Amino acid sequence: MSNDVTVLENLVERLDNVSKSVTPDNLWQDMSAATDAVVHTASALYGSGVKSFMYTLETERGASVSEDEYQTLFPLIDKWNGFPGDQYDEEVHHEFCRDLQLMWEKNPELVGAGKTLVDVYNSTIWNPYFSGMETKFKEAEARLRDLIDKSGDRIAALIESNYSVMDPYEFERFVSAVFDAAGYETEITAKGGDFGVDVLAFNDADRIAIQVKRYNAGANIGARDIQAILGAMQYKEYRANKAIVVTTSDFTVQAKEQADGAPVELWTSADFNALVRKYMVA
Repeated sequence: MSNDVTVLENLVERLDNVSKSVTPDNLWQDMSAATDAVVHTASALYGSGVKSFMYTLETERGASVSEDEYQTLFPLIDKWNGFPGDQYDEEVHHEFCRDLQLMWEKNPELVGAGKTLVDVYNSTIWNPYFSGMETKFKEAEARLRDLIDKSGDRIAALIESNYSVMDPYEFERFVSAVFDAAGYETEITAKGGDFGVDVLAFNDADRIAIQVKRYNAGANIGARDIQAILGAMQYKEYRANKAIVVTTSDFTVQAKEQADGAPVELWTSADFNALVRKYMVA
């Protein structure tokens, strides 16, 4: 793991240097390099944490991880060992931690009393090796966000970066603000029990359940997410008559087939940016 950590430290250092070199005067010519650095570093950082934990489970099989425990954990291991390394970001990392939590809730005997599987991950992998680098990464990311906020054309800078300098929750709030500007009333749903709905937008004609996915290019949205939002529309908390899935990536063929004929619209950045330019640019 030491070599991987060294490589990651160099990536974080590079991003830190890039974030300090970009100024309002060179924002436009350097934004592409800064965005690439953010995306690449996020993929390496969060992917390294997950892959290290998966590697530990594999190498400890038959030792500190019994064969029965390994078989219980296998669906988790299979999913995350197969996840593409270049598609990790903070949102995907949160999904991994949610998977650990769900696995522990179903199988609390996997770890000692008073601990969860997330606690084990944090204490053995994330905190010792990656937490400090995440802090430095977020500081660099924050400098870039601050520069965009202070630029003369913040919206254009956000579009140019494909929103990569926003974390997933900031992007949800931005989506909510755009629909506000378009004349809807909006609510941002509570995390943890949203059933896949991140923003609810409504006016006299419609109640729209909006799912927001700020993913890296290539991490395309699949049919399972479309099924989730279509099901969530029916919950009494939402009672939506239509749905929109907004992503900074794209949709798989299966997702498009699932949406065909259903009351759901699939929006990529191009679709969302059209709404942003219409209502958020003076």
